[in-house]
Amino acid sequence: MRSATPLGKTEKDWNNNKIKALIESAKSRTIPHYEWRREDGYNEQYAKTLAHLTTGHFKSVRIKDKKDLVDDLGGKCRQPNVIQQTRQQHQTPTVSGLIPIGKLFQTKEGHMEGLEAELLHRGVPIEDIRKWKIAARKDKLKRLEGERLMKEEGLDFKRAIDKGKKYFKALSNYNFNID
Repeated sequence: MRSATPLGKTEKDWNNNKIKALIESAKSRTIPHYEWRREDGYNEQYAKTLAHLTTGHFKSVRIKDKKDLVDDLGGKCRQPNVIQQTRQQHQTPTVSGLIPIGKLFQTKEGHMEGLEAELLHRGVPIEDIRKWKIAARKDKLKRLEGERLMKEEGLDFKRAIDKGKKYFKALSNYNFNID
């Protein structure tokens, strides 16, 4: 509407001239519509368009398009970013039944006896165990635990040794008191 109005000033009484120009512009744009109304297909086209607009045709088309898009892309999941990716749950040694080798000390009550019972259960002769100090007992337990991990849990050599250096699974019935 704004582009059809004369925007320039006239020399005399420009306000009256602007109003007259607006009226003439509106009249010139409405005359073709009166002529079109007299034609046969105009009323049918007008009624059809009005029916489409009042029943929400375009809204239903948009909703249908969105549903189709979701159906098409619904099976394809976006790859999660680094933060969203699933990680293996970390279980503390206490929860998983492992005992940390670094927490065993000669001065703590029951640790030497516990190491002796564990090594005996794993098949080490008692004469060898009694002449070893805590460090030798722990080293032997680390080696035996690495072997157990390779045989029972199927870990490769490097991972079994690394895991065996830190924790061991108590195969004997001895209850280690670790604080």
